[in-house]
Amino acid sequence: EKASEQPIPEESEITLKSTKDFKYITKKTAIYDLGDIVTGKAIYGLDVQIPNLKIAVVKRNPEAGAGLKSFNSETALKIEGVTKIFKMEASGFPMGYDKPLGGIVVVADNTWTALKARDAVEVVWDKGINTAYDSNKFLLQMQQSVQKEGQIKRKQGNIDKALKDASKVIETDFLVPHLAHSPMETPCAIARYNSDGSCEIWAPVQSPQWVQQAVSAALGLEETKVTINVTLLGSAFGRKSKPDFVVEAALISKELNAPIKLLWTREDDIQHDFYHSNCAQHLKVGIGKDNKVNAWVHRTAFPSIGGTASAEAKGPSMDELCMGVLDMPFEIENISCESQDAKAQIRIGWLRSVHNINHAFAVGTMVDQVAAARQMDPIDNILDLLGTDRKIDFYGMVEGFNHYNEKLEDFPCDTQRLRKVVELVKEKSEWGKSMPKGKGMGFAVYRSFLTYVACVVEVEVDDQNNIKIPMVHYAVDCGVPVNPDRIKAQFEGGAAFGTSLALKSEINVQNGAVMEDNFNNYLVARITDAPINTAVHFIENEEKPAGVGEPPVPPFIPALCNAIYVATGKRITRLPIKL
Repeated sequence: EKASEQPIPEESEITLKSTKDFKYITKKTAIYDLGDIVTGKAIYGLDVQIPNLKIAVVKRNPEAGAGLKSFNSETALKIEGVTKIFKMEASGFPMGYDKPLGGIVVVADNTWTALKARDAVEVVWDKGINTAYDSNKFLLQMQQSVQKEGQIKRKQGNIDKALKDASKVIETDFLVPHLAHSPMETPCAIARYNSDGSCEIWAPVQSPQWVQQAVSAALGLEETKVTINVTLLGSAFGRKSKPDFVVEAALISKELNAPIKLLWTREDDIQHDFYHSNCAQHLKVGIGKDNKVNAWVHRTAFPSIGGTASAEAKGPSMDELCMGVLDMPFEIENISCESQDAKAQIRIGWLRSVHNINHAFAVGTMVDQVAAARQMDPIDNILDLLGTDRKIDFYGMVEGFNHYNEKLEDFPCDTQRLRKVVELVKEKSEWGKSMPKGKGMGFAVYRSFLTYVACVVEVEVDDQNNIKIPMVHYAVDCGVPVNPDRIKAQFEGGAAFGTSLALKSEINVQNGAVMEDNFNNYLVARITDAPINTAVHFIENEEKPAGVGEPPVPPFIPALCNAIYVATGKRITRLPIKL
């Protein structure tokens, strides 16, 4: 309290501690709750228990936002332990990020009874506006759209003349499917609507303030009447940043005037997610007679996250295009970066590293093809493309550029920092060492969330096309590494996460409904698939700290694809990888 009463000093009066005087920053520090986590004492959302708690589940329309024509709960209500079954209104489409999907709510004394009763409810679903959505057909439509010139968002030089004058032109399409978050702990929330008109929530959420706002709006309460107790996440990858499932719980509690725990089963989680955008890209690169890259065309099409909230969002936003398209750092004379419209027809949300997943995959594998065409080592090729050490003014190049909502002067795009992570990973990975048949090393470098990451992946591919990843090397410049041990953990997890996205995961939608429903058909990396060893090497500097949770994923995927090419001679242009 006394500290809060002190006058706020002017910034010019503050002297920051020198890095040599740091006691905790840049040092490995213990995780205070690690013991509780490994011994099962830690409290996650699903663990919370309060008195008189009922269990709630929801039967939802397979098509996002669509309603129902009728339902019959007569049989379900006869099951012992069922408290109430009622309709929750459908949200329509687009519905935003904080509106419940709606459906038939089943409340019971325990989980088994609630699920059994849910299965017994007979429902005739209505059709919505996205009944005809087929994700594979849509992906092919987007692929066709990027074959022609799109909306030019970044232009430099004379791209047509450069391509005409080029001695070699390389063109490749890249396709990425919808992806799900599939956190280990599925969405869940405990809500208690009180007689005094207040509401208390216990939930694993990433944005408690947003949850408070959404719940108060849904219940017609002042925000001060809503209390949010945040538990451990149980993983999230962006899914639990959305308040929708907590709003569901709050509305159910108010309907019953009793505390409830809302459960999402794994089937609920996979079939009613906020999915990663599927994406089609076309890249075209011109190489001149002097073997220099003189033309770069990058076209992308994907449904915007904004399409979940607004029918006006007909394609990629500028924010989304600044994740790997408009912020391309190569020193090339002639550039055209373009987008095509693509409308969201299921709920779209941000997944760990967001659109950098798509764009890093395309750019990172394309430059490897360019290296082969130029008969250059991939790392030498990248260093040549990066050109002179410079700080790039994207705001001066691109109208409406968004730099992760940070000022460019605070976090400039510095090609010298990119070059340094490339040189470090080359050294640490022993790049260029001899590899036997069926083995390969692949490389990629990428900047996302203000952090510079270079990655080398080693793979082994056997005669049955089984892929093993013995080693991953990361070189990282994230500014001052506040807690190196936790950063290493993020990169180890990021490599495993990237393995899932590259080798396993895919969401398919037919007639507006998601086909996958559990880990038997929505595949994720198992321990036998994950990288055996992951080494993380830091660039030491005093730059401002930047992101570390999302940057491990984007360069890993193209580095893996490039390693597979070395091992097998097969280029990867579509995810998940199928050899």
